[in-house]
Amino acid sequence: MSSELRSSASLSTSAAFVFTTRIPFPNAQAASTAAQVLRVDGPITNTLRSIEEENHVLVIRMQSQALRSLRTAVHSTLEQLTLILRTMEAFAPSA
Repeated sequence: MSSELRSSASLSTSAAFVFTTRIPFPNAQAASTAAQVLRVDGPITNTLRSIEEENHVLVIRMQSQALRSLRTAVHSTLEQLTLILRTMEAFAPSA
């Protein structure tokens, strides 16, 4: 069973530590691309993760019973997201 969750309804409400962020993108296609790339790698051990797109906004939710695990998962995901954004910028079509 995969520990990555596609629906926020599946995330437990009893987790001790929770992180949620909303990242706006220029358009829905860019948000979808970022979500697809982030989903390739599963979440860090002992964490649950939900990655959703709401129009042009990427919503990432993570939770864990251990603060250290959550902190590691958040750091890793934000590092991946930084690389994704730099890559999208470097290969963006010229206007």
